[in-house]
Amino acid sequence: MFPESILNVIKTMAHRVLASLILFACSMLIAWAESSFFGIYLEGQKVGYSVMRQERSSPDGDWDIAYSESFLRTALMGTPVEMRITSRTRLDAKGRPLTMEYVTESGGRRQTVNAQFEASVIRVKIDNNGSTSERTLTIPEGARVVDDATSALVLEGPSASTSFRVHVLDPTTVTLLENEVTVRGKRSVQIGGRSVEATLVEVRDVRAVTRIYYNSKSEVLKIEAPL
Repeated sequence: MFPESILNVIKTMAHRVLASLILFACSMLIAWAESSFFGIYLEGQKVGYSVMRQERSSPDGDWDIAYSESFLRTALMGTPVEMRITSRTRLDAKGRPLTMEYVTESGGRRQTVNAQFEASVIRVKIDNNGSTSERTLTIPEGARVVDDATSALVLEGPSASTSFRVHVLDPTTVTLLENEVTVRGKRSVQIGGRSVEATLVEVRDVRAVTRIYYNSKSEVLKIEAPL
């Protein structure tokens, strides 16, 4: 079992890289139940992957389910670290989260976060390796709570809005974070050793700025997140 300090650092690092994929990659899924795969790279070296898919409850169902699984293998201060994150989120017809289950496993430890989204609060139950607790988060009046901060761009197109704010639940810290999403326009980005034209979207929260590059079909090409 890894020291708690190392686990905390790697969890923060993994969240900034993996959660970007979990929150944003679902927006690129075109066909229901189609899976999408992302490689995760750190300083040019592949250290993990993420797989996502989204399914409709039924052909005429009023809610969807988004699944994701991410795996990270790296080293921190000379200590090898492996982390697996799985999530299952139920969404209403407008893409708003109804329930979320988020499981993190690393170094023989397991943390499960279950969230129930209501009109004005989010009720969260946490099981941290057998130690249980509950927390209630208040949703600010007028706040738009979403599962994916960039979903509006895919549903309405990047020209629909150049900047907007939404709130997203961060299950690793059990906090509701305000995200500012800004469309920066056309950029050239290096992917697989070649230059590709893309639309850059920046997502800013209190911790960092995440950059997502989309192609003309609103599909995610690349995500950049700082450590």
